[in-house]
Amino acid sequence: MKFPSRLKPITDRLSEYSEGIRSMREQIITNSILIGQVPPISVNVKQDEVEHKNTNLRVRTFLERLSEVGLHEAATDTAGNAVGLIKGEGEREGCIVVAAHMDTVYHFDQETHLSIDSNSISGPGIIDNSISLGVLLSLPEILNHLALKFNSDIVLLGLSESLGEANLRGIREFLKHWRRPIKGAVILEGAELGRLNYFSRSMIRANINCEIPMISGWENKYGNNAIIILNEIINRVLEIHLPQRPQTQIIIGKIKGGIKHGDLALSSSLGLEIESTSDELVQQIFSKIEDIVDTGKHENLVDITLTPLSNVHAARLEYTHPLVKTGVACLEALGVKPVIESSESELSIFLGHKIPAITVGVSHGENYHTENAQIEIDPIFKGIAQIVGIIEAIDKGIIDEQ
Repeated sequence: MKFPSRLKPITDRLSEYSEGIRSMREQIITNSILIGQVPPISVNVKQDEVEHKNTNLRVRTFLERLSEVGLHEAATDTAGNAVGLIKGEGEREGCIVVAAHMDTVYHFDQETHLSIDSNSISGPGIIDNSISLGVLLSLPEILNHLALKFNSDIVLLGLSESLGEANLRGIREFLKHWRRPIKGAVILEGAELGRLNYFSRSMIRANINCEIPMISGWENKYGNNAIIILNEIINRVLEIHLPQRPQTQIIIGKIKGGIKHGDLALSSSLGLEIESTSDELVQQIFSKIEDIVDTGKHENLVDITLTPLSNVHAARLEYTHPLVKTGVACLEALGVKPVIESSESELSIFLGHKIPAITVGVSHGENYHTENAQIEIDPIFKGIAQIVGIIEAIDKGIIDEQ
């Protein structure tokens, strides 16, 4: 790949940046643990004799920490996202957004415990996505430590609602109401370092729930079994013809049902995802699954529902786009092999608004989405160095060169 010539002075400094960032190890770890231990839930909070309803605890902690490091422009937007502004030295036209989602797949509603040893940080939600929030919180001090100045304003965006049924509400609302031009966006995910997402496939995520009404405790001993009914639905879903082009798949990612070994299951559920490079094909497959669910409902005389949870449209940058080239160049300069794949996430929403954007990983991790999730500390410094390099390239207008 041929890289823009103006990129070389940036990539030549990345190893130096990485070592400079390493000297801030304790601040980065402290910020990551601080934000990671706070549950991403909304509660009523009383402050100065005034009750604030539906206050997101993680958003509040994030903003308080930004204020402590000297970032005076830090507040929530209309969607409840945390927005902090690092002021640039140039004219206030375009800005650069660095974003990370605040919610977690692993749900906890009380303060949790994160542990640290010489090599890693461990605990629920640290990979997805507390470490990224720790990096966001550390970015003002890191840029100051590296003595870097920018013409563009840098927007630090903590997205309050992204996962599951939230359906990326945070970024959708942010872009709906944001009025200033955005030069480019960098989306942070905890792992893996080397990931480089610059396209999103079309996607619909949904749940199928099967419920058998129970009138008396003995009636269903030899009757319908919700697990068997759901199994029939799975078999029919797997019979749906999927073309090789455009690339399409149905992923059945989770399933549960029943209570006891010796009792017929009265309820069962599964979660699935339809993915394709074609929006039209995803909708067609979803319609076929709707028909399968309706058939199962009427043939078995039970209550079966198909509930869509979230969706995104297909969107992409080309591999030859200067922002993608920048991401590749920064990783290679740090000795990290780029891993290219799609990301059905905030990336799709940025690209859908014609904003150049990529998603990158911060470090390496294990035990994703469990209470024993673990993120490695040492690779974080390279992960942050790549982010700084990408921000520099966007600020200098390198990604505008076609």
